[in-house]
Amino acid sequence: MKLVSATGRATPGPNCWPSAPTNTPPSTPTRCTTARQAQSPLEDFGQRVAAVFERLARDHPGQHLLVVAHAGVIRATLGHVLQAPPAAWYRAAVDNVALSRFAYGHHGSRLISHNWLPSSSN
Repeated sequence: MKLVSATGRATPGPNCWPSAPTNTPPSTPTRCTTARQAQSPLEDFGQRVAAVFERLARDHPGQHLLVVAHAGVIRATLGHVLQAPPAAWYRAAVDNVALSRFAYGHHGSRLISHNWLPSSSN
């Protein structure tokens, strides 16, 4: 299994966690956002996430990747794979430390499992 960065960019500092994508973004960029990110609607966010998903699938054919992401990215990926509009993304639960598994093959992408949590009993 290979651990990859979804964006290839450095992670922002601890005080830079973005708001949920449905919140109104700031009108001016902060040190944690660019002007484009500060004015980006949810649809643009979904397109960016979909582009990364497709690039990772193309760049790592036949490999298993572990991508660690926030709930918004997971919801946008679900929306891309299931071809659901942004308004439907928040109908899916995304628990902390849960796993969502996607596959990509000759016929495109598909959802294998979503929001799986390991059993706490050992």
